[in-house]
Amino acid sequence: KQWYQRRVRGTQGQYIMDECNKCTCTATGWDCENNACPGECLAYGDPHYLTFDGSFYEFQGECEYTLSETDRWSVTVENVPCGSTGVTCAKSVIVTIDGEVIKLLKDQQVQINGSPYNWPGIFRGQKHDEDIMIDQIGFFIMVASPIGLRVMWNGATHVHIKVQPEWQDQVRGLCGNFNGKPGDDFKTPSGIEVSSPYAFGNAWKEREDC
Repeated sequence: KQWYQRRVRGTQGQYIMDECNKCTCTATGWDCENNACPGECLAYGDPHYLTFDGSFYEFQGECEYTLSETDRWSVTVENVPCGSTGVTCAKSVIVTIDGEVIKLLKDQQVQINGSPYNWPGIFRGQKHDEDIMIDQIGFFIMVASPIGLRVMWNGATHVHIKVQPEWQDQVRGLCGNFNGKPGDDFKTPSGIEVSSPYAFGNAWKEREDC
């Protein structure tokens, strides 16, 4: 027996994955799990942004910006001009977890709390009592923590942040608030909702001198 539901045709007993949920084709339609899924944010290209809730926008800025943060951790990126067309790309990515500062630099250099770090390896600092892994996946440097945060950077134009469901509605920054509502992602640090990507992006500057 075959039918159409949710624009997907299936055969009874067949299953597909909808994000992190398994959907099984039954005699009455698709029966899907209802698990909370991780959130993923992308900053890529010149640059484009895709928030945890799926909003897409473009923002050109030459400064240091907060991609995402909570009361325990933050991910910031320093964007600088690259090429001759006026576009910007990441010069560095800084991941701060419980006060431990991990700085990813070009040429695959890593600093922890201001000192060079010979990676790959597992790091546990004085302020953070859980292991932080720094490793390479393909062309990406990865920083991963068991608190539910993973950051990947290719050293140039692509930053990927993945957070676990326990961080829903607790994050803020250029990656949005991860509350399942794409329409309210453009909130400033003071909680004011704006409509312009330019106003939103500039609200999340880390410095006032750029």
